[in-house]
Amino acid sequence: MLKSEIILEQFSKILKSYSTKTYDWVDSQTDYLSAWESCEYGDWLLWISENLYSELGSELHRLIVLTACKCARLSIKYIPERNLIPLNAIETTEKWVKGEVNIEEVGRAEEECWKYWNKIWRSNAGVGEAGARYAVSSAGCSCGSARAVRGAGSARLSATAAGYNIGEYNSLKYNKAYSETIKLCADIVRETIPIELIEKLAILKDKEDVIREIIE
Repeated sequence: MLKSEIILEQFSKILKSYSTKTYDWVDSQTDYLSAWESCEYGDWLLWISENLYSELGSELHRLIVLTACKCARLSIKYIPERNLIPLNAIETTEKWVKGEVNIEEVGRAEEECWKYWNKIWRSNAGVGEAGARYAVSSAGCSCGSARAVRGAGSARLSATAAGYNIGEYNSLKYNKAYSETIKLCADIVRETIPIELIEKLAILKDKEDVIREIIE
């Protein structure tokens, strides 16, 4: 197989493990570069990234964490009274990416963030309140991405926060806000994670998959 075919196959296998909603889109793609550039779902691109390499503290891991933080920042504006706990969680995680704080400090910020989430969860469950809860969840997940190689949740929750901030689930307003935000997250992924790194790790993963199949 050609390099381009191997990378596209990895994209396909990884995305289909994420959601059945990806199937038709994945099957319509003929080139991995155009797939990466045209994808409008930031959570899909993060899912690809986080499933290529799982070593904590690696270059890709830190870029995924940074991306998750950027996506979470999109929904900070939906948090009641601009409470600083979720923002502190994001900023602490960003400092971890730069090597300025240790993982324990990220853990403490994450704990405070989820405590605040629990507090607003018990408040009234109106549309705006639901948006706030998902915004705090996105911030909490950005912290969690430092402890494990994952980031898709922050993008998806940030988009969900945008949707709920303006309308009921699956309403026209909700879907429009969700789509706009998840697309912004896709742009953030492409701006933060170099496609060259994705290419390199996709090839490496393919080799690992082949070895695993031989052993099994």
